[in-house]
Amino acid sequence: PRYLDTHSTMAAAKELLRHTKFSFIGTGMMASHFLEPLLSSGLVDPKNVVATNNMPEGVEWVKRQFPDVHVTMDNVEAAKFGDVLFLGFKPADLSDVAREIGNNMINPEALLVSFMAAVPMLTIHRALNHNRICRCMPNTPVKIQKGMVPWVVSPEVTQAQQDIARTVFGNLGTELQLPKEQYVDMSTAISGSGPAYFFMMMEALADAGVHLGLPRHHAEKMVLTTMEGAVDYAVEARKNGTPFASLKAAVTSPGGTTASALYQAEKHGLRATMSDVVWAAYRRSLEMARGTDTVYGPGVFEPATMSEPYTEDCD
Repeated sequence: PRYLDTHSTMAAAKELLRHTKFSFIGTGMMASHFLEPLLSSGLVDPKNVVATNNMPEGVEWVKRQFPDVHVTMDNVEAAKFGDVLFLGFKPADLSDVAREIGNNMINPEALLVSFMAAVPMLTIHRALNHNRICRCMPNTPVKIQKGMVPWVVSPEVTQAQQDIARTVFGNLGTELQLPKEQYVDMSTAISGSGPAYFFMMMEALADAGVHLGLPRHHAEKMVLTTMEGAVDYAVEARKNGTPFASLKAAVTSPGGTTASALYQAEKHGLRATMSDVVWAAYRRSLEMARGTDTVYGPGVFEPATMSEPYTEDCD
């Protein structure tokens, strides 16, 4: 359910943010993408932020990025400080971090927000002995506040904490609270890895333009402007429920250039390739969660093999 549909409730959540203490444990590239818009928008007071990095040079880098934020190598200090703890370290480092802060160092009423890829909430719960967990899967456009942030929470997360999470994620672009954790794994393959798919397509289109004879800077400008315009056009059309297929058909004149181009795309399996791309990302997400290779894919996938729910009533 959506709880922030009114301006008054959103304003209350923003006011709550100003008095909330945030800890970023493992402040790398994605954590900095989170932190920068929160500070620049004024939603969060830098005095209410502690950030950690496990390398001296990393600490110096974070200090240069956020000079008003307290930066340290001490994860215990950060764990004790925060009302909301962002877990930004690599999944492989979870056991090491757990040895540092998993011994009741975290306020039991604090909210843990994880954007570690392919790490289920149950794994975080067991490692850190903590119940209030939010798992999200942001993508890199959060850096310019145009990201996509799907997220899910454990049953113990309070309504106020959900409001904080929703406000934080909404400030980074578009947030989407999901009813099941397994959807976060699926979102990894669509929105999490998605920017890379589009960047590859943009690169390929620009290269094709150069192959035709266009100067590269002209080809790249055409690709960028066309991609941006097509996305904006689709967003507007979707408000009226127009499907993507209808937008494509509107560009495709019988026997014309677009029809010829799309014929080749279908002939060479572009649609099936995109499906395989998404399945490959999703399959790898499940493999990473288990630390093993698997055979997940169309025809062999069973919902029962999904990551086990956080609790029995999580769904």
